[in-house]
Amino acid sequence: MLLTRTLLKIATNIAYEAIFNEINQYIPNFKELIKEKTIRTIKEKDNYSFFIFRSKDIYDNEEGLAIKYINEAIEESKELIKEKIRDAIINFNYTESIKKEILNEIDKLVTSIYKLSDFILNNG
Repeated sequence: MLLTRTLLKIATNIAYEAIFNEINQYIPNFKELIKEKTIRTIKEKDNYSFFIFRSKDIYDNEEGLAIKYINEAIEESKELIKEKIRDAIINFNYTESIKKEILNEIDKLVTSIYKLSDFILNNG
């Protein structure tokens, strides 16, 4: 395993050197161009947001840093989150919520009755 990693590292270094020299022949300042584009990307909020908040999909091998950190924070806080959800369920004002739902349904019913009576009066 160690030998394989060492050989892989050597091969990677050789490939890097060959690629670096080849690119450098055609674009002598490519390192500076990459640095400038990176800085510009970081400064452009929308573009930067896309990179740090991207989700893993069939094209990306990994999620953006923000998603990764959010998932880590959620995992580390799992028990606290469960506790907060439990408290929210226990302390939720079901009476008020049910009252709003009933009023909403009554409003729909009254609106339907009004439309029906209007239809009957105008088409009867």
